[in-house]
Amino acid sequence: GPSQPTRRNTNLLPNDLSKVESAVLELNDQDLWSGQEINCATLLSLRCISEEDAMDFLQNLQGKGRSKGSKGIGNLNNYIQAAVAKIVREGGNSNGGDRFSKGSGKNYTGNQSKQKAEELGLSLHEATYEILARMSLRKATRLIEEASQQQDEDANEYIEREAQ
Repeated sequence: GPSQPTRRNTNLLPNDLSKVESAVLELNDQDLWSGQEINCATLLSLRCISEEDAMDFLQNLQGKGRSKGSKGIGNLNNYIQAAVAKIVREGGNSNGGDRFSKGSGKNYTGNQSKQKAEELGLSLHEATYEILARMSLRKATRLIEEASQQQDEDANEYIEREAQ
């Protein structure tokens, strides 16, 4: 396969790694998100979509990580799981479309608040999106960005409180 970067305990890896598993290990080794690593639950969630979709997504994610680093993705695992959920919701687990390629205008739902939240790794409740939908996009975006910075408070609670 492709040349393996130096990885801890390579002798402890099974020799039948899938493409997606290999890609996740490589991304973790590259440390593009200041110490955040793709965890086991997130790796398993990638199995809910086709290998082609997962590889397209991981390639796109790698590009983002190289260009922006940890800026823009607050919680790497939340971000990936939200994206996988979106692909599954849109029926992307069987038809291997190139939905991550440039020019697909990433906002398939027409909901910019939801897209912004997902970019920041937030997984908000439907009720929170309804609150955001009732305000200007500028205010909604500011609240989402502030919520993503909150360490001690749930993002949904923060947005609901600040929207009062």
